[in-house]
Amino acid sequence: LQRTVAVGAEVFVELELSNPMRVKFELVHARLGGDLHEASAAAAREPPVPLGKVEPPEPSEVSTDIGTVDDVATEASEDLFASGAATSESSGAVDFPEQTITLEPLETKRVHLSAIPRREGLLTIRRVTWDFSDQ
Repeated sequence: LQRTVAVGAEVFVELELSNPMRVKFELVHARLGGDLHEASAAAAREPPVPLGKVEPPEPSEVSTDIGTVDDVATEASEDLFASGAATSESSGAVDFPEQTITLEPLETKRVHLSAIPRREGLLTIRRVTWDFSDQ
C-alpha cells in the first residue's frame, strides 16, 4: 500500500489487538518503527536514514509504504535485533509518538498508531513495538 502525504502530516496505521486472558493488561510505549529513504537520487544509493525525534517540517511530500502484516512481522524481527531499535532513532527524520494501550479481560480493541515524517522521502513502516506492563 503506498500513499503520498505532506511532510509533517501524520500517517496512521490501524491495528486490532485482542486480550485472550481474564486479566487486564497494559501495553506501554506502543509505537511504530521503520525507515525513511531520502527522496534525492544521491540519497537513494545510501542506506535509509535512521529514525528519531521531531524536526520542523519542510514544505514537501512524503510517500509511505506499508507491507502486509506477515511482511512487517518478518522484517521487524530481523531489523529490531540487527539495528538496535532504541539507538537507531536519532536523526529526526520521523517521529513515532508512543501510546499506552489498556486491554480489559477478553477485550478486542482497534488502535491507531502514527508516524510523522519530517523530511521528504519514502517512509516504510516495518514494526510495532511495546513494553508489557511497563516492564
